Amino acid sequence: MGRGLKFLLMVGLFLLPLGAAQAELKQFSGRDKKDNSRMVGLRLQAEGAPAYLFFLCDSDKTIPQILISHPQAFGGDADPFRFYYTPEGGSEQANWFLVQGSGKTAYFFVRYPIDYYERFGNQPDAFRAGQNALSDDYLAWDRNIYLTVVHDFATAKSVDVRIVDKYDITHLYTFKTEGMDFQLEVLKECYETPSLP
Repeated sequence: MGRGLKFLLMVGLFLLPLGAAQAELKQFSGRDKKDNSRMVGLRLQAEGAPAYLFFLCDSDKTIPQILISHPQAFGGDADPFRFYYTPEGGSEQANWFLVQGSGKTAYFFVRYPIDYYERFGNQPDAFRAGQNALSDDYLAWDRNIYLTVVHDFATAKSVDVRIVDKYDITHLYTFKTEGMDFQLEVLKECYETPSLP
Protein backbone atom coordinates (compact mmCIF):
# COMPACT_ATOMS: atom_id res chain seq x y z
CA MET A 1 0.00 0.00 0.00
CA GLY A 2 1.29 3.47 -0.81
CA ARG A 3 3.56 2.56 -3.75
CA GLY A 4 3.65 5.32 -6.33
CA LEU A 5 1.84 7.72 -4.01
CA LYS A 6 4.72 10.14 -4.20
CA PHE A 7 3.03 11.55 -7.28
CA LEU A 8 3.00 15.09 -5.95
CA LEU A 9 6.74 14.91 -5.48
CA MET A 10 7.44 13.00 -8.68
CA VAL A 11 4.83 14.40 -10.99
CA GLY A 12 4.78 17.94 -9.64
CA LEU A 13 3.90 20.33 -12.42
CA PHE A 14 3.17 17.56 -14.89
CA LEU A 15 -0.47 17.46 -13.80
CA LEU A 16 -2.59 18.74 -16.64
CA PRO A 17 -5.80 20.62 -15.74
CA LEU A 18 -8.88 19.40 -17.58
CA GLY A 19 -11.12 22.21 -16.38
CA ALA A 20 -13.95 22.37 -13.86
CA ALA A 21 -17.07 24.33 -13.03
CA GLN A 22 -15.58 26.17 -10.08
CA ALA A 23 -12.15 27.41 -9.04
CA GLU A 24 -11.90 25.30 -5.87
CA LEU A 25 -12.57 22.01 -7.68
CA LYS A 26 -10.50 20.94 -10.68
CA GLN A 27 -9.96 17.80 -12.67
CA PHE A 28 -6.45 16.76 -13.60
CA SER A 29 -4.49 13.98 -15.25
CA GLY A 30 -0.85 13.03 -15.35
CA ARG A 31 1.64 10.20 -15.09
CA ASP A 32 3.67 8.93 -12.20
CA LYS A 33 7.29 9.55 -13.23
CA LYS A 34 8.43 6.55 -11.18
CA ASP A 35 6.40 3.87 -12.96
CA ASN A 36 4.64 5.85 -15.73
CA SER A 37 1.23 4.75 -14.46
CA ARG A 38 -1.66 6.95 -15.57
CA MET A 39 -3.36 9.14 -12.95
CA VAL A 40 -6.63 11.01 -13.14
CA GLY A 41 -8.56 12.69 -10.40
CA LEU A 42 -9.98 15.70 -8.65
CA ARG A 43 -8.21 18.46 -6.77
CA LEU A 44 -9.93 20.55 -4.11
CA GLN A 45 -8.43 23.78 -2.84
CA ALA A 46 -9.27 24.92 0.68
CA GLU A 47 -11.27 28.10 0.96
CA GLY A 48 -8.83 31.02 1.23
CA ALA A 49 -5.79 28.80 1.84
CA PRO A 50 -3.08 27.08 -0.23
CA ALA A 51 -4.06 23.60 0.99
CA TYR A 52 -5.14 20.94 -1.50
CA LEU A 53 -6.92 17.61 -1.26
CA PHE A 54 -6.50 15.13 -4.10
CA PHE A 55 -8.76 12.20 -4.94
CA LEU A 56 -7.19 10.16 -7.71
CA CYS A 57 -7.15 6.90 -9.57
CA ASP A 58 -3.73 5.47 -10.31
CA SER A 59 -3.88 2.93 -13.13
CA ASP A 60 -1.81 0.41 -11.16
CA LYS A 61 -3.98 0.57 -8.02
CA THR A 62 -7.53 -0.55 -7.30
CA ILE A 63 -8.51 1.89 -4.55
CA PRO A 64 -8.82 5.68 -4.72
CA GLN A 65 -5.72 7.50 -3.52
CA ILE A 66 -6.46 10.41 -1.15
CA LEU A 67 -3.71 12.96 -0.56
CA ILE A 68 -3.31 16.36 1.04
CA SER A 69 -0.66 19.03 0.59
CA HIS A 70 -0.03 22.44 2.14
CA PRO A 71 2.94 24.82 2.49
CA GLN A 72 4.15 23.74 5.95
CA ALA A 73 5.53 20.29 6.75
CA PHE A 74 3.12 17.97 8.53
CA GLY A 75 6.10 16.07 9.94
CA GLY A 76 9.05 14.02 8.75
CA ASP A 77 8.93 11.34 6.07
CA ALA A 78 6.65 8.43 7.15
CA ASP A 79 5.26 10.27 10.20
CA PRO A 80 1.55 9.60 10.79
CA PHE A 81 -0.79 12.40 11.87
CA ARG A 82 -4.47 12.86 12.71
CA PHE A 83 -6.91 14.12 10.10
CA TYR A 84 -10.49 14.90 11.13
CA TYR A 85 -13.23 15.89 8.72
CA THR A 86 -16.82 16.98 9.24
CA PRO A 87 -19.19 17.11 6.26
CA GLU A 88 -21.74 19.92 6.52
CA GLY A 89 -24.56 18.64 8.71
CA GLY A 90 -22.65 15.45 9.56
CA SER A 91 -20.49 14.12 12.35
CA GLU A 92 -16.72 14.37 12.69
CA GLN A 93 -14.73 11.44 11.27
CA ALA A 94 -11.25 10.64 12.62
CA ASN A 95 -8.62 9.33 10.21
CA TRP A 96 -4.87 9.11 9.65
CA PHE A 97 -2.54 10.41 6.96
CA LEU A 98 1.10 9.45 6.43
CA VAL A 99 3.72 12.09 5.59
CA GLN A 100 5.87 11.73 2.47
CA GLY A 101 9.19 13.18 1.36
CA SER A 102 9.62 16.83 2.30
CA GLY A 103 6.73 16.61 4.75
CA LYS A 104 4.33 18.87 2.86
CA THR A 105 2.42 16.00 1.25
CA ALA A 106 0.66 13.10 2.94
CA TYR A 107 -1.68 10.30 1.99
CA PHE A 108 -4.66 8.67 3.67
CA PHE A 109 -4.24 5.23 5.20
CA VAL A 110 -6.16 2.97 7.57
CA ARG A 111 -4.02 2.79 10.71
CA TYR A 112 -6.04 1.49 13.67
CA PRO A 113 -9.14 -0.70 13.20
CA ILE A 114 -10.69 0.80 16.35
CA ASP A 115 -11.00 4.14 14.52
CA TYR A 116 -13.36 2.50 12.02
CA TYR A 117 -15.24 0.04 14.23
CA GLU A 118 -18.31 2.24 14.79
CA ARG A 119 -18.91 2.81 11.06
CA PHE A 120 -17.50 -0.35 9.50
CA GLY A 121 -17.54 -3.04 12.17
CA ASN A 122 -14.70 -5.33 13.13
CA GLN A 123 -11.73 -5.57 10.82
CA PRO A 124 -11.77 -9.01 9.20
CA ASP A 125 -8.71 -11.22 9.53
CA ALA A 126 -6.06 -9.58 7.37
CA PHE A 127 -4.56 -12.79 5.99
CA ARG A 128 -6.00 -15.92 4.47
CA ALA A 129 -5.69 -18.90 6.78
CA GLY A 130 -2.27 -20.49 6.39
CA GLN A 131 -1.18 -18.03 3.70
CA ASN A 132 0.71 -14.77 3.41
CA ALA A 133 -1.91 -13.31 1.06
CA LEU A 134 -4.40 -10.68 2.21
CA SER A 135 -7.92 -12.02 2.64
CA ASP A 136 -10.70 -10.92 0.30
CA ASP A 137 -12.84 -9.85 3.29
CA TYR A 138 -10.07 -7.62 4.61
CA LEU A 139 -9.44 -6.04 1.19
CA ALA A 140 -13.18 -5.33 0.77
CA TRP A 141 -13.38 -3.79 4.28
CA ASP A 142 -10.31 -1.61 3.65
CA ARG A 143 -11.54 -0.54 0.19
CA ASN A 144 -14.95 0.39 1.56
CA ILE A 145 -13.32 2.83 4.00
CA TYR A 146 -11.50 4.61 1.16
CA LEU A 147 -14.67 4.70 -0.95
CA THR A 148 -16.68 6.09 1.97
CA VAL A 149 -14.21 8.94 2.55
CA VAL A 150 -14.54 9.94 -1.12
CA HIS A 151 -18.34 9.61 -0.86
CA ASP A 152 -18.47 11.76 2.30
CA PHE A 153 -16.67 14.60 0.52
CA ALA A 154 -18.53 14.22 -2.77
CA THR A 155 -22.02 14.28 -1.26
CA ALA A 156 -21.52 17.32 1.00
CA LYS A 157 -21.71 21.00 0.09
CA SER A 158 -18.66 21.70 2.23
CA VAL A 159 -16.35 19.81 4.55
CA ASP A 160 -14.43 21.19 7.52
CA VAL A 161 -11.01 19.63 8.04
CA ARG A 162 -8.96 19.70 11.23
CA ILE A 163 -5.40 18.42 11.09
CA VAL A 164 -3.22 17.85 14.14
CA ASP A 165 0.23 17.46 12.65
CA LYS A 166 3.26 15.66 14.08
CA TYR A 167 4.32 18.88 15.85
CA ASP A 168 0.90 19.15 17.59
CA ILE A 169 -0.01 22.18 15.48
CA THR A 170 -3.66 22.33 14.48
CA HIS A 171 -4.59 23.39 10.94
CA LEU A 172 -8.21 24.24 10.09
CA TYR A 173 -9.53 24.23 6.52
CA THR A 174 -12.89 24.35 4.79
CA PHE A 175 -13.28 22.67 1.40
CA LYS A 176 -16.24 23.64 -0.77
CA THR A 177 -17.30 20.34 -2.29
CA GLU A 178 -20.60 21.21 -3.95
CA GLY A 179 -20.56 19.77 -7.47
CA MET A 180 -17.95 17.13 -6.71
CA ASP A 181 -20.57 14.39 -7.02
CA PHE A 182 -21.18 15.40 -10.64
CA GLN A 183 -17.48 14.94 -11.45
CA LEU A 184 -16.95 11.48 -9.94
CA GLU A 185 -16.95 10.03 -13.46
CA VAL A 186 -13.27 11.00 -13.61
CA LEU A 187 -12.70 8.42 -10.83
CA LYS A 188 -14.61 5.62 -12.57
CA GLU A 189 -11.50 3.40 -12.78
CA CYS A 190 -11.23 3.08 -8.98
CA TYR A 191 -14.44 4.38 -7.41
CA GLU A 192 -17.96 3.09 -7.02
CA THR A 193 -20.62 3.95 -4.46
CA PRO A 194 -19.53 2.33 -1.19
CA SER A 195 -21.52 -0.02 1.01
CA LEU A 196 -22.59 2.73 3.37
CA PRO A 197 -22.51 1.97 7.08
